[in-house]
Amino acid sequence: MARDSIGAVIKMENVAALNTSNRIAYSSPDITRYYGRFDVLFEAERILLDYLRPKIQNSRILDLGIGGGRTTKHLLEITSEYVGLDYAPEG
Repeated sequence: MARDSIGAVIKMENVAALNTSNRIAYSSPDITRYYGRFDVLFEAERILLDYLRPKIQNSRILDLGIGGGRTTKHLLEITSEYVGLDYAPEG
């Protein structure tokens, strides 16, 4: 039995269904191209990165779900040890 961050029980069949849904949606070349055309962080991402920068600067970063790589350059500005992975075969 798995629990989320507030202790609620997570049904594994729901996790599997969500994973399948995400994989289908975010493996789409159209979705990858759509997000890849943005060159700037969204406001919430900028705020989060500004907050985390002093805590993670010069640390190793594993970026899961990089899609078109829109946030990659921003993360590379704070570290030289960066690995990004994604569902999508192209990106």
